[in-house]
Amino acid sequence: MRPGTNLFSDSVVALDAKNGKLKWWFQLVFGDYHDWDTTSAASFDAHGRKLIAVAGKDGILHVLDRNDGKSQFKIPVTTLENTEMPITEKGTHYCPGTLGGVEWNGPAYSPETNLLYVNAIDWCVTSRLAPQAPQYSQGMEYAGLANGFGTFDDVSTAHGWTNAVDATTGKMAWRYKSSSPMVAGVTPTAGGVVLTGDMDGNFLIMGAKDGTVLYRWNTGGPVAGGVVTYEEGGKQYVAVASGNNSRTAWMSVGSATVFIFSSQ
Repeated sequence: MRPGTNLFSDSVVALDAKNGKLKWWFQLVFGDYHDWDTTSAASFDAHGRKLIAVAGKDGILHVLDRNDGKSQFKIPVTTLENTEMPITEKGTHYCPGTLGGVEWNGPAYSPETNLLYVNAIDWCVTSRLAPQAPQYSQGMEYAGLANGFGTFDDVSTAHGWTNAVDATTGKMAWRYKSSSPMVAGVTPTAGGVVLTGDMDGNFLIMGAKDGTVLYRWNTGGPVAGGVVTYEEGGKQYVAVASGNNSRTAWMSVGSATVFIFSSQ
């Protein structure tokens, strides 16, 4: 529907904070016809280098130089299939799907391990091109396809990943495979653990160096937001949000609840 690169969609854009002028940009997805939005970008410093990590629904983690936007490396963090294939009227099956890849929450860096942590969804879809360009109708999906945002593989096939990537080499250090999509943010701590959750409702504490699950507690609803750790009165706490986060996307259930955990 919109040929070309479609700047500045699916892009990291750097502006001069003093005058608002464009300094540089980096486009993750050109001519996006999969609905592969870009999500959060995380600035971090590693070994004297000013970097930025960004990922999106295309399922690829990118690390850029903050000074000029030059790519340092990129690495897949979920299944990639038929990513360059055109959408046809018969149908094209591809991964990540329109609800796959990295959603909502972006990467997090730990200076303790020099690893970048990012959750991802593994869920594929089949999209069919309409024989004629669809007409816009208020309130209806308008994706240029004959089947809305695509026909998803059975939800029983959907799962997720927590990925840990070396911020210097760009190589995968470890991966944790979840039986349900991973949408929540990941919070690394100085204590050598990372905090996150899954769509099955599990709050998870993992070893930061190897991904070993050290603690699991089911909240009764999907964990899909950030996980916050804080100190009060010399005691460490962790706050986790749980509940019905997106009925349209995930058909999830569970009352909106914040759970507070403590170290003692």
